[in-house]
Amino acid sequence: MKKWWQHMNRGLLLLFVAVLAVSVYLFMDHEKTKKDKKAIIEITKEFISDSSAYFTCPDGFDFWGQEELTEESLSSLMAAQTAHVETYFCENEAVRNNQISYYFSFFENCRLNETLPANCTRVPLSIEVRDIYNGSATVVVTTQTTIEYTKEDDSRQTEVTTTEDTLLFLKQEGEWKLVSARSNMPQIEM
Repeated sequence: MKKWWQHMNRGLLLLFVAVLAVSVYLFMDHEKTKKDKKAIIEITKEFISDSSAYFTCPDGFDFWGQEELTEESLSSLMAAQTAHVETYFCENEAVRNNQISYYFSFFENCRLNETLPANCTRVPLSIEVRDIYNGSATVVVTTQTTIEYTKEDDSRQTEVTTTEDTLLFLKQEGEWKLVSARSNMPQIEM
């Protein structure tokens, strides 16, 4: 036995051990990434559906009775309406407030067009997890957004758009949480 060990090429043995160790590491990393992708996709599906609250005028808000639409006048009711959606976001008040501020331009644009967003449904058409690295992830979602608008004379119109949403996730205490959600919906980009 001792002679066999002496004749064995130690470099070849070390190479074999190194290749085996790297293979095991890559396999474990792949399985972890696969598990993370699955969790992120499930959260994304739920979030896109629930995020319709950002595109609906809050109950009790007098959209037509205000001389000028201000973020302060809308934010408290909007925060109450989107409270269930905020559970998707990381534990950071600035992040949550930033989301409401981000969607305010949508309401400004609706006001300019004299339409009130009365109802919204959002359906994810495709979800692509682009990057998962070091506890962060970028997800691009193609979404079909259907918004029902009401005019001041109570007439209704429905608009269906296909948008692309970019979601940034961060892993906090073992859970994937949103850091930001951005959309290329034309009414948001003023």
